[in-house]
Amino acid sequence: MNRPHMRKETLRSALPMIALFMLLTLSAGLFMSLLFKQEQLRRVGRGFYGDRAVFFSLTGDFESDELELVPLLDLETRTDYIVVASVDGIRGVFFKGNPETPPMLEGRFLTAEESTGRERIAVVGVDQWEKVTTIGGTRSLEWDGRRYEVVGKMGTPYESSLNDLVMVGMGSIPANQAATGRFYVDGKNPQTVYEEISRNGEASHAFQVTPTARPAEMADAIRLNLRFGWLYVSMVTLIMMVSSSILMVLWIRGKTRAIAIYRLVGYGGLRICVRTLLDGMVPAAIGIFLAILLQ
Repeated sequence: MNRPHMRKETLRSALPMIALFMLLTLSAGLFMSLLFKQEQLRRVGRGFYGDRAVFFSLTGDFESDELELVPLLDLETRTDYIVVASVDGIRGVFFKGNPETPPMLEGRFLTAEESTGRERIAVVGVDQWEKVTTIGGTRSLEWDGRRYEVVGKMGTPYESSLNDLVMVGMGSIPANQAATGRFYVDGKNPQTVYEEISRNGEASHAFQVTPTARPAEMADAIRLNLRFGWLYVSMVTLIMMVSSSILMVLWIRGKTRAIAIYRLVGYGGLRICVRTLLDGMVPAAIGIFLAILLQ
């Protein structure tokens, strides 16, 4: 058999493996992209908190002028978390580290220092932007008799709950007012963060931290679709593994003549196995690479 004919036969036998891995990789990549997009849409649609967010409320004597809320939420041993309080149509925000924050359409989000300080800084949702006024070149928003400097516009180009929110630093809201709100903690290990906040409340004797039920949101209706999506991705991955195994077996069977030649020239079993497997992995890698390029 001449060399050009052997190359043609090798390419012909490799095409099914290349096509299979292209198809499966494209399918898995497409659905993974859709799933991540759906999760982001669901987070934005419910006001920007994830599935693991923990909701709680505070009880105690909120009439004291010495009441401090930020020390309750500021955990020395934790980072990358965010605590949000819903208070009279506004959201007080406290965070540490680099948790995920709402998407910005203009300007910037609050800094960690601004979330704890008393400086009145606000980020306004696009649907609330009409309430923003410009005085002396500075944008501002009035809430509950207090004026906040607006540093950013948050939201999405499509309709979402996030567009209707206003977020300010937790430290800029009077503690006795913020403490009456509904809280949630999100970010890295929210359940552990909640438990430490609860222990802080007990140690301070000023707050009692009580878990509350997660509010029902329209965005949660797609949770079942997400579960089916992850099931589909798992099935595609399993099919890819089984199919690749079958193709490798068929590939090796088709290499019996080459294996006999390797044996004849004195190749060991391990060397023959590696050589044969590498011959099969090359078209598989080509298929995956082409699928990634096409996505």
